[in-house]
Amino acid sequence: MSAAGVFQMYVPRELGGLEIHPLTFIQAVMAIAAEDGSAGWNAMICGVQGVYLSRLERPQAEEILASGTAGIAGSFNPAEGRATVEGDGYRLSGHWRFASGCHQALWMMAPAVVVDGAGAPLRDEMGQPLTRIALVPKEHCTILDTWDVGGLRGTDSNDFTLDGRLVPGAFTFDRAAPGQYAGPLYRLPILLAFGPGVASTCLGIARGAITEFQRLGAEKRPTSSTGLLRERVGAQLHAAEAEALVESARLFLMDGVGAMFRCAEAGETPSLDVRMRQRLAAWNASRSAARAVRLIYEQAGTSALYATNPLERAFRDVHAAGQHMAVGLAVQEAAGRVVLGMDPGSPLI
Repeated sequence: MSAAGVFQMYVPRELGGLEIHPLTFIQAVMAIAAEDGSAGWNAMICGVQGVYLSRLERPQAEEILASGTAGIAGSFNPAEGRATVEGDGYRLSGHWRFASGCHQALWMMAPAVVVDGAGAPLRDEMGQPLTRIALVPKEHCTILDTWDVGGLRGTDSNDFTLDGRLVPGAFTFDRAAPGQYAGPLYRLPILLAFGPGVASTCLGIARGAITEFQRLGAEKRPTSSTGLLRERVGAQLHAAEAEALVESARLFLMDGVGAMFRCAEAGETPSLDVRMRQRLAAWNASRSAARAVRLIYEQAGTSALYATNPLERAFRDVHAAGQHMAVGLAVQEAAGRVVLGMDPGSPLI
């Protein structure tokens, strides 16, 4: 994937990257996830590294890229780290979870709350805790073998720690700050640029499950049946519903992401409704994908029980991917608040 440019998809052209359109990103992630959910997940996670690099000055971004990194692994949760100001940098400690691709990556992303000498959080003019996201060479981190899970096993999403590492300020950024490069992609908030990728992974897994069911349906003769699996009415109904779920969710997602990107291209701030629709489309994609895979899994019968069957892995992977905060129930709740004329009450929108 590195050689194919997958991890360069969102890297600014000014830094030698591809800087592709988000709709192309969605299609690329779906295609990889259709073959293997974990591969699609890591393509998505590390494929957005350009969004993080766009927050750094050019010398620091080029230094990271020159290291040969195959994507940046790490976390979005600043509550898991603490940073104290020291000179022009930050002394960083913490324990972060879900660092997908941590053994392939050479740099780690570690967000932290900025604290004073007594450990109390520093606050901005709005009274909110100050946070910084640091990019740190992996050799400074300790990787913990914690990824013992049901789904997305191949993502290598282990924990990692830092213990008092001094990080130069130039290798940190504010998550709320816009990118420093000209492309419209870098005007989008990080979570809005990142979130559709999770949904794309889910849809890709479901698309792969439908493809596998097509193959299975043309070969399998169920017990006590003289015909093929695909000749059963139940198989036909479930296949049709799964196809409708995946394709309609894909179109809704692309419509929402397209509207968001058009605002960025025009230099406009996306309205609350535009942001809500993009986030709701991502949530809907994850739920529709999981529903589609369950329908296929049920019709596959005992064939889907075996670890050698791609449907067994798809069932585990699509549900694991749907647990991510970017497509979780909190997104549905925030979108529902907007639909009902309320404030979303969440930074996810």
